[in-house]
Amino acid sequence: MAHLDDELQRARGQFPVLVERNYLASHALGPMPRAALDDLAEYHETLLQRCAGIPAQLVAIEAMRSDLGRLLQTSPRNLALCPSATTGLAQIAAALPASGERRRILVSAQNFPSTRFVWQAQAQRGFEIELVERCLPPGGERSVELVGALDERTAAVVVPWVAPYTGALIDLHALSRRCRAVGALCIVDAYQGVGVVPLSLTNPEDMPHVMVAGNHKWLCAASMGLAFMYVEARLADSIEPAAPGWIGDAHFPAFSDQYEPAPGARRFQQGTPAVEPVYGARAGLRFVLEQGIDRLRDASLRLTGTLLEAADDAGIGVLTPRTADARCGTVTLDFRHLEVSAQQQLVDQLERARVDVDFRPGGGMRVSPHPCATPNDCISAVSMISQLLGKISRSKPV
Repeated sequence: MAHLDDELQRARGQFPVLVERNYLASHALGPMPRAALDDLAEYHETLLQRCAGIPAQLVAIEAMRSDLGRLLQTSPRNLALCPSATTGLAQIAAALPASGERRRILVSAQNFPSTRFVWQAQAQRGFEIELVERCLPPGGERSVELVGALDERTAAVVVPWVAPYTGALIDLHALSRRCRAVGALCIVDAYQGVGVVPLSLTNPEDMPHVMVAGNHKWLCAASMGLAFMYVEARLADSIEPAAPGWIGDAHFPAFSDQYEPAPGARRFQQGTPAVEPVYGARAGLRFVLEQGIDRLRDASLRLTGTLLEAADDAGIGVLTPRTADARCGTVTLDFRHLEVSAQQQLVDQLERARVDVDFRPGGGMRVSPHPCATPNDCISAVSMISQLLGKISRSKPV
């Protein structure tokens, strides 16, 4: 059985859902820390003050940017806060000129639908959109196809750091270096990895030009509505938003007659941000910074390793890579042989038994233990899944 991290086990009580349920769906919504309620109460007090509460809200916004910079080891100047990852990507897409021969954009079929939609829409502006990573083999290496497909006609590559159907990580260093060698932008959706896998943006040459992520998964924000975007300094200063806003103006919070892009990634911010998600995200981000991403990663790898072993013992196939550096915090159980209705029935029965997972049609069941979970949480969930599978199999008509 995997070793328990005593400090993380003591911290488990900070997340009520981990105590009340066998919560294994951090890839969808991270467990909310109880301390987030105190932060939201502080926000409610600023609301009662009306205009007098705005300065405190602006401080909270900048503190969030600063803490995200600490997590990613980059200057807050390189980060823009967004209401969604899609909004950030749309700002970058609209700012890229469709001119010359460099019009090819490689878009991974593994991207979240909104991401694919944003980039596929750029065909209307003259870009040539090519879908890659249409089908990932179980446990397969992801960077090979993409690196091989890059050439001097490529304007950008748009990929998820974590493949949603398999939990497989892509080698960001290899992909980023190849993109830079051919002059293509490397644009990465890191939503499924930030907060559970270390990611340092200290050396931009080895990392993507653009990265989007958000707070409501492994960073355990109280709700959706807050995302962030990293834009490499040289790129940010070389392009201007096609749809600028007041928050992205160099003179904000003052008013200007003429838009002047703010320095760095901030220029891609648009309208007044929703402040409540910022307050609701503070406690989860604080937890990650206090515990340290390396400790959380070690605990996550031990737990996903336990899941893999339990699945093997139960005779359940997996789609997730087995090597530690190739997998995120999710193990995908291979139920592609089951009809979608049977998969949904399985998930519903687990939910009634207070076990939270989910599935992707055509893929499998995604199981993502928070680092404060226990090996027994993983083993008992797989055992229950195995028992329910047996019942489903016996109930099939002959």
